[in-house]
Amino acid sequence: MSARARLLEASSTVAAPGALEPFSAALIERLGFGALYLGGNAIGAHLGVGQPFATQTETLELAAGVVRTVSVPVVLDVGAGFGEPTHVHRTVRECKRIGVAAIHLDDQPYPKRAGYHRGHALLAPTGQAVDRLRAAVEERGEDDLVVIARTDALRATGSPQVTAERCHAYAEAGVDALLVLDLEPEGLAELAGGLPDLPLVWIGATSGPSPTLAELDAAGFRLALFPFNTLAAIAEAIAETWRPLAAGGRVEQSSQLLAETKQAVNELVGLPAYWEVEELTVERA
Repeated sequence: MSARARLLEASSTVAAPGALEPFSAALIERLGFGALYLGGNAIGAHLGVGQPFATQTETLELAAGVVRTVSVPVVLDVGAGFGEPTHVHRTVRECKRIGVAAIHLDDQPYPKRAGYHRGHALLAPTGQAVDRLRAAVEERGEDDLVVIARTDALRATGSPQVTAERCHAYAEAGVDALLVLDLEPEGLAELAGGLPDLPLVWIGATSGPSPTLAELDAAGFRLALFPFNTLAAIAEAIAETWRPLAAGGRVEQSSQLLAETKQAVNELVGLPAYWEVEELTVERA
């Protein structure tokens, strides 16, 4: 089944929880999800540098590790493509090589400014964003790579008309789907009549409870990306694990938890298969 079919043509909205690296990706896949998302914020946090400063090389290396680890489609945030259309061309070529299933390209200026993460939304000129998308579609060619156009126009301008105009321009560039930042089911009616006839991708749950998958499906979103929840869960779990040691000098995890987790982790990373090889070779001797 093609990546487009798996991500955009399923019978109901496909959920793609956010991962940070191969281990968290494997844990999420084990829960039965049919897709994974590797977002720029998570990549930057994992690297310890913040999203605006994650390079093309760092992003692609991390994505390659995730793709090698899981069997479900991986959706990758490539920001503004790391430069001009020539850089986008190279980015897409590398995404094809490592087996990424889908990318989304945004219409922010490049390089992205750090102020984006405190609400300072900026837009690149429409023509510049279209040129990037055309370069992506051209380099994608006949490959099974989904190209999603992300627009920050609704956040930056608050205008449904400006947002719809950009979406039409991006659709004419040949993209497969549209992602409108900050567009929730209740706001879709205002925009729906003006949007091109392309699958819609939702992204959210970064500041509060998200709509249910049923609500997203009823609104018409085909793919749902969850960029921040895994990062928040990891931060909370680490704090809860080590706070007792910092405060009282003792780690309070139970023996049962440690034993069960050790077994689960060994299975997750495939160690039993290597144990069998050792039993048949070096241990036999």
